[in-house]
This record gives sequence, C-alpha cells and structure tokens, in this order.
Amino acid sequence: MKTRTSPRSETSPKAGLMLGVVAGAVLALAQTAPAGTLIMSANLGTELNPIYMFTSSSGTSTGTWTVPSYITGTFQVLVVGGGGAGGHKWGGGGGAGGLIFDTSLNPSGDITITVGGGGAGSSSWAAGANGANSVFGSLIAVGGGGGGAENYTAKSGGSGGGGAKNATSGGSATQPSPGFGNKGGNGSGSGGAYGGGGGGAGAAGSNATNSTGGVGRDYSTIFGTSVGDSGWFAGGGGGGKSIGSSAQGGQGGGGYGAVAGAPRGGNGLAHTGGGGGGGGALTGGNGGSGGSGVVLVTYTTPEPATLALMGLGGLGLILGRKRR
Repeated sequence: MKTRTSPRSETSPKAGLMLGVVAGAVLALAQTAPAGTLIMSANLGTELNPIYMFTSSSGTSTGTWTVPSYITGTFQVLVVGGGGAGGHKWGGGGGAGGLIFDTSLNPSGDITITVGGGGAGSSSWAAGANGANSVFGSLIAVGGGGGGAENYTAKSGGSGGGGAKNATSGGSATQPSPGFGNKGGNGSGSGGAYGGGGGGAGAAGSNATNSTGGVGRDYSTIFGTSVGDSGWFAGGGGGGKSIGSSAQGGQGGGGYGAVAGAPRGGNGLAHTGGGGGGGGALTGGNGGSGGSGVVLVTYTTPEPATLALMGLGGLGLILGRKRR
C-alpha cells in the first residue's frame, strides 16, 4: 500500500496506466489496459462523496479491491451484470444484466470484484449468448439472457431475452430479490417475423410488433450523468424485424433492433449491462452484442487529504507502480 501527499503522475509499464493524485483524488484513468483487466476509476465524484467505478477492459474481469482503512461510512453499491446478446435473423433483443443497488454495506478488508462481459452477438442462425455475472463481495448481478432466433428459444437471465418467430416466448428473469430484472417480450410470426424486446431492470420487454426493449433504472441522482446511459443502467435490447421500423432499445444502454434494410442489431452500451438488439435479416442478420457490466461504489465519509490506494490483485490493474 502506498500513501501519497503530493501531486504526481506515474506510469505503470506493465499495465500502461497513467495515475495522478491531487488532494486525495485519483485524476487519470487507464490508457492502454491489457485485455481482461479490471479497471478502477476513482475521479468521478467529489472530495466528500467519492465515486469508484469498476469496469473491464474486455470480456469478464476479476480483481481484489482493498477498502482503504479510513473509510468508515455506509456504502452505496450498484452492481450490473453483462447484457445478453440479440438473436440472429429477426431475433429477440438481448435481456439486460441483472441489477442490484444496496445501501446497507459497510465493507472492510479485501473485496472480490468481478465485472461481467456482455454476450457475443450471434453470427449464425442461433439465439444470442448470455452475459456474464458481475460480483461485489456477496452481491451477484446475473448476466442477461440472449434473445431468441427463428426456431431457437430465448434464454433466461438477469432479465430475459426476447422471443422470436416459431419460438415466441420471451425468456424469464432470474435475478434474485432484492435485485431487479424482468421478462423478455414475446415474438411473433404473424404478418412478418418479429422479435420481442429484451427485458430491462425497470420493465419487461415489449411484445412484437412493438418490440422495444424494457427500460432500465435511473441512478443519476446518486452517481451523476457521466456514467452509464446518462445515469441509467440495464436497458433491454430491441427486437429485430423483417418489416417496419427499427425497435428502440430500452433506456439504460439497450441496443436497437434491426430491420431488413439494416440487418445487424445494435450493440448494448458498454458499462451499462444493456442488451444487444436483435438481427433483422436472413443473410447477415447478426444480433448485437450485449453491453459490459459495471460496479459503482460511493460513500459519504469525507476523505482525508492523504489518499491510501491499494492496487487491484489477481487479474486486477496494478495501480501506481513506481519506476526506479
């Protein structure tokens, strides 16, 4: 553990991290982190209400955060799983990652943190892949369910993926209480082919032919509008269609559902857990990938002028390695 009392910037050759410390606030973020690295950004709040954001450079990442000993207040923690991918060929939208918001924690010592990656968009005739779980200590946000494709059933997840033609039922939500998740919308093969919208943390996905993704949840009053989708998280992906207009993803990072003229579904927004949009054509109708998950932490105990900062262990990013 290092304690710094004067402003400086250092580069970690191993991780390519630029780290600056001024008046107890980490100012710079990771520049070129290796794949599969857990990144901690700690310059998002104020001196009295710091915000720590944990993200993944790519895929799913796990690390250990040592809670500074001077933090004694109750935490507010938001954990969002990776979003599910949209299904191929007029597919259902991907379900958003499950979402947990906890205001009762008072952690200390080492906390294991995992940020789940979004499900990969389907490039062949198949349902979309589920997103991966995100974890903060004992809190587990379940990855979102993949959207269905014609003849391929939508998957259950934190929020369920949308159904599709000949496999119309939307996937179920599996995020345990007190977390948030909702069912995916049903698809349809009547008068065309339509995928249902993926479920969001705030509402179920819409049934075909509306096919919009379920809305997520708004935490802008706690974490601000510079994170997530203007402070929203875990919106479901829109369903793909053979005709009509594109179905919107749910607010909170959900990707748009494609139509025949624009075959690929939109990707979920990174660091929101938003679901990917369903594909919109037989040829090249790939589903969009789910957005990666995120962990956000804030507390109201004032920090001292001296910042105690511990690097993340395991696959975590090594912070502030001094060159000699």
